[in-house]
Amino acid sequence: MTQPDDIDGFPQGRDAVAELRDSEARQRLITATMPVPLMLIGPDEVVSEVNPAAAEVLGAPAEALVGRPFSEFIFDPHAYDEYDDEMRRSGGVRRVEIRMRRADGSPFWVLGSAQALPTGGGRTGRLVVFQDLSDQKRRQQELNAARERAERTIRARMRFFAAASHDLRQPLQALALFVSAIDAHLVGDRPRSVLHNIKSALKTMEDMFEALLDVSRADAGVLKADRTDVQIGDLFEPLEMEFGPQAAAAGVALRVVPSSATVSSDPKLLARILRNFISNAVRYTQHGKILLGCRRRGGRLRIEVWDTGPGIAEDQRLAIFEEFYRGEGGSDRKSGVGLGLAIVQRLARLLQHPLDVRSVRGKGSVFAVEVPLIEPAFTAAPEMGRDEVEDAPDVSGLVVAVVDDDADILAGLTLLFEDWGVRAVTGSTGERVVASLIAEGLEPDLVLSDLRLGRQDGEAAIAAINDGLGIKVPAILFTGDCQGLDKVWRHPVLLKPLDTARLRVAMAEAVGRTGPRP
Repeated sequence: MTQPDDIDGFPQGRDAVAELRDSEARQRLITATMPVPLMLIGPDEVVSEVNPAAAEVLGAPAEALVGRPFSEFIFDPHAYDEYDDEMRRSGGVRRVEIRMRRADGSPFWVLGSAQALPTGGGRTGRLVVFQDLSDQKRRQQELNAARERAERTIRARMRFFAAASHDLRQPLQALALFVSAIDAHLVGDRPRSVLHNIKSALKTMEDMFEALLDVSRADAGVLKADRTDVQIGDLFEPLEMEFGPQAAAAGVALRVVPSSATVSSDPKLLARILRNFISNAVRYTQHGKILLGCRRRGGRLRIEVWDTGPGIAEDQRLAIFEEFYRGEGGSDRKSGVGLGLAIVQRLARLLQHPLDVRSVRGKGSVFAVEVPLIEPAFTAAPEMGRDEVEDAPDVSGLVVAVVDDDADILAGLTLLFEDWGVRAVTGSTGERVVASLIAEGLEPDLVLSDLRLGRQDGEAAIAAINDGLGIKVPAILFTGDCQGLDKVWRHPVLLKPLDTARLRVAMAEAVGRTGPRP
């Protein structure tokens, strides 16, 4: 009789079964001792093995997890479909972040990978290894929240400083007006020397304030770029007029190379960048020359300011753009507040104009900004008239209604106007000025009003004067609130601290006296 062991193929089948069992045992042993969470998924997408590390993370005993569809452990079915498609396409998934579900249904993030795993009979399962990212995600969320709180605090402070500019400018404006009023009454070298020093200190205070305000407006997002077509010649000409005398006084030659190029930028902000470049060059160049020019580079125009100053050390090229940084060797360091290049960096970032600095110690530096070029129009642009006044325009004899809620500003303007031969009728509201005008039997030639007057703005004050007197009078607004400039007003707006020469010109233009004093 034939023994079972002699059945064709039986010994081989028995050995294969034993080998398979041994393999599964070794696999379970390896799985159980792995320190990372690990799951074995069968060809039917059912969990066949869970090691202790995975059971701990999933929050249930291994026997409660085995036999469940693997899809139950994926929180987002759509993400699971993408994960499954990728795994089948590539034979494995490497380092994918996905949300899984614990036994109690709560989601958590994991960083996992999967690898196809043959299971016999031509069928394939997969080995899934994952890392719990819950602690990392929680720490990241806490860091993000802390950063957002800090950024909100910074933005709020910057917005506050930008919005408070009106109140901060008031004492500076009053001081500037008193200084201008006393100028014509001082006699003798010593008093005029003291006054000169006061003016210099006041100018430094104004420059510092303007620089701080520019930084705060840029950081708070209040400053906006108004892009338009800018002719480089229109920028270069006033810069040459402004800095030529300063450079000559410092013993330095300023050369400006003319250009017919047209670029896309905000003319005021771009001019501010170039003004800072040239101002620094004049300050730190003690001999030689300064050159302002530009060159085309593809679709961009590179505007450069060259100087023969002391140069910048390589390890200081980034530091020069930090707030309150001051270089060495300046010929006029008192006039610098250390914010010029910090402002330049912010303006360039706002305009999306790349900056570049090259320097050789002891030989000089090149500061450059790159601006998008635009094709010139076929028709020539009309010549721009220069806003120059050789002599102060005549404003004598004018009656000016002045509205401001700051008594010092009103007193300073009254003293200044007396020297100009102007009669000032002042008040804190339009209605009070009307009452004073009627009482004195006067009719104003011009209204000069602060833009911010508590509950009443300057436009309302002007309207109250016109309505109260039954006339329509030319008017000028002035303000220390830079945010107020974002709105289009019906009347010209001057920014505090008022430049008295500009104020005089604006008053003459408003009443039609555009010529110089006879």
